[in-house]
Amino acid sequence: MPWEERSLMDVRLRFVQDVHRPGWSVAEVCRRYQVSRKTGYKWLERYGKAGPGGLVDRSHRPYSCPHATPAAAVEQILGLQRRYRWGARKVRWLLAQRVPIELVPTVATVHRILERHGRTGRRRRAHHRFHAGRPDTAFDQPNAIWTADFKGQFRTGNGVYCYPLTVQDGATRFLLGCRSLLEPTIEASWPVFARLFAATACPSGSAPITARRSPRMPWGDSRRCRCGGCSSAFDRS
Repeated sequence: MPWEERSLMDVRLRFVQDVHRPGWSVAEVCRRYQVSRKTGYKWLERYGKAGPGGLVDRSHRPYSCPHATPAAAVEQILGLQRRYRWGARKVRWLLAQRVPIELVPTVATVHRILERHGRTGRRRRAHHRFHAGRPDTAFDQPNAIWTADFKGQFRTGNGVYCYPLTVQDGATRFLLGCRSLLEPTIEASWPVFARLFAATACPSGSAPITARRSPRMPWGDSRRCRCGGCSSAFDRS
């Protein structure tokens, strides 16, 4: 036998009916329904004024908010957004040119106003980058496989982005090199590897130096080492 499903309205209506039955006091019914007497009398008062419709949940929104954005400012924000089709940050900047700065709301408040009136577009879905997983080749001997990665870009004091490229040995985790590049491309990365090939002993037996790449890594072509002592090359794995 399935469980009997009861809505909140059914429970409250049954509470009112039980109170009006002879032999039950309000305190006893409140203990039975596990509510306070204040809540019980509130339901009885609403039922007496509006009938069953008075038992519906009401909005908890306050009647007034002293720090709410004035209606005139809201109209200005909506008018500026309607004219220029800009977002909250630029709309706030435009509003600051027209009203005193103490009357200008924050960017978050402007965004909520635009969102409340349906003036914001749908957010783009974030594309999550997944880790490539464990490598297929075992790191069983030093200087056989090098790993390279860009450790996230950052902006320097002059406004130019810096892309730090790190190269390390896969078995020993020894840091072979760390260079700052202006762009994460194969053209900018190859001179770094060329210097490392010349300054560091390349793998013995002419084994390929495998650069295991993620989707945003620039390398993965067939360029070979130019040190003259081996035929090491970039290869995807």
